[in-house]
Amino acid sequence: MSFPSISELIPQRGPAQWLSRVLGFEPPRLSCLGSLPSLAASSRVEDSNGALCLELLAQAAAAYGSLAEPLLAGQEGLVVSLSKLELYEVQVPTQVELCIEIVEEGRVGRASQFSGSVSLSGVRMFEAEFLVVVSPKSNAAAASNAAAASSELARSSSE
Repeated sequence: MSFPSISELIPQRGPAQWLSRVLGFEPPRLSCLGSLPSLAASSRVEDSNGALCLELLAQAAAAYGSLAEPLLAGQEGLVVSLSKLELYEVQVPTQVELCIEIVEEGRVGRASQFSGSVSLSGVRMFEAEFLVVVSPKSNAAAASNAAAASSELARSSSE
């Protein structure tokens, strides 16, 4: 199966676009490839890997949203909540092809709960559970709706 280019699916461009292509999409799952950017020599890799891997998952969530609802293609979203974060490898390599997999666990309006992982050659390096709110208007609007969306998802998943 062929998928649109990553540039058609997510708003990030140039060096901020870390995904390279979609491997598979069958709701509620998405698999894609991407890589972490190289860091400045003065950066401490172990201090940033979790945040960098989370950005890969966030970009995968944006691609998922665009494929699941084409009218939302390229719209910005915010990771507004983390309920789990595990960094299994202190140093996730940069500029190496990584496998990113996410699963949409629930959705209320423009808010989606995801679980996801970043792997290298079948070895899980990072995983997280996170809430993304897609905001076609502004990030401030997304942030103001995040608490209500998070509460609604928590209620619906506990029922």
